[in-house]
This record gives sequence, structure tokens and C-alpha cells, in this order.
Amino acid sequence: MLDKPENYDDLKEWFTWFRMTKYLPAMPDKFEAALAEVPDARAARTVMTAYAAASLDVVFFIPLHPTHELAEDLDFLCKFKTSDMLLLSVDEIASPMKIDAPELAKRLAEGGFSIVDGTVTGYEKPLPPAEPQRRKPGGGLSLYPK
Repeated sequence: MLDKPENYDDLKEWFTWFRMTKYLPAMPDKFEAALAEVPDARAARTVMTAYAAASLDVVFFIPLHPTHELAEDLDFLCKFKTSDMLLLSVDEIASPMKIDAPELAKRLAEGGFSIVDGTVTGYEKPLPPAEPQRRKPGGGLSLYPK
């Protein structure tokens, strides 16, 4: 069991502390408790970014739904709301996840998040992918007259 990090400058340490939670439903409780104890806005940003990275890592590792339902999975698995993601840096989130920032930005965009200059700026629920058109049986020409 890892001790809660004391250094608010170490994003990777906070990420590891959240991500290595043995009982997944306990992650949101750890997040709320850590956020309640932050001394300043800079520390809050570190905790928020680390939790965003850990939550996305869980959702990408345990995909429950297609990418367009990313926000629902974040909320269901980690109690992480779309509004919690706003103004966070994609580069900072990607770093402890060990994922390429452009790849993370692409996946976030597919999930409905708006990204401007590497920062998450909004969210709009994406539409599900269109179903392919299927031919109706018997709708074509027949070789046999009726």
C-alpha cells in the first residue's frame, strides 16, 4: 500500500498513488479526501491532473463502452465529471499515463472533449457512430415473375 504523496510537484507520484488503488471503487474517495487537503490552487491542479490521468488510464484499460461514451465511463468507474477535466493540460495528463499527447487528444476529442492549444476547454456529448445501411430483403429485382 502506497502512502499518500506529500510533494505536490510530483505528478507521477500522485498518479501512481491513485492508479494503484487495489479496490477500484475506492479511487473516488481517495480523490475527494486528497482534494479536501490541498494547501493551494497549484496543489489542487496537480491532484486534479493526476486523478484525470489515473481515471483515463482505468477507462482505457477497462473499456466498457465505445469511445463516444468516454464521459459516461469516467463518471461510472471513477466519479470523474466532464467539468473536472476543464482547463487541464493534455500534455500533463498524458505524461504519467505514458501515452503520446496527440493520441490522448485524439481519444479525448472522439469522446466529446474540446481541446484548444493543448488544454481541455469543453465537452459536448458526441453522437454514436451511424449504423451501416442494410439492404432490405426482397427489395431488389426478382428472377421469378409474380
